[in-house]
Amino acid sequence: MRRNHDPQRFLLRVHQLRCHQRLLMMLDTASSPRRSGLSARAPGVRVQAQAELAKAIRAAVLERDGGVCVYCGESDENGRLIVELVVPVSRGGRPTWPNLQAACASCHEEKGTLTAFEYSLYLFETRLQETLAKLSAPSRKYGVAARGPRRAAAKARD
Repeated sequence: MRRNHDPQRFLLRVHQLRCHQRLLMMLDTASSPRRSGLSARAPGVRVQAQAELAKAIRAAVLERDGGVCVYCGESDENGRLIVELVVPVSRGGRPTWPNLQAACASCHEEKGTLTAFEYSLYLFETRLQETLAKLSAPSRKYGVAARGPRRAAAKARD
């Protein structure tokens, strides 16, 4: 499922962003007046650094997964891909690098609290049932009846 899985590159980028965050905090607190004995942190800097970290993580996960939804293959051309957890928090999952994957919004919503494995099985069963329904339905495209399992069973009896 995962292509270009490079945790070292990801961890290096996280380290760079954390250093950048610390630098922004130091610069902001150095220019602001201090109270006696208290060091005030600027919440805006922290939020901005967290947003940068979230963007970097999203970009790294999308790059690793090939920029497509791991379930349906939809590409990120329209920006609908999100980063979701393979094992949801409600099922004991944690937001760690191996537990992140790219998914389109519709697959993410349909997945709900299922794990990625459970949702993949659900998709497989659904697609298999759709395919079997198409194969067993009469084909009118060429004016002949479909060659479904019933016809094969009848031939086997003859």
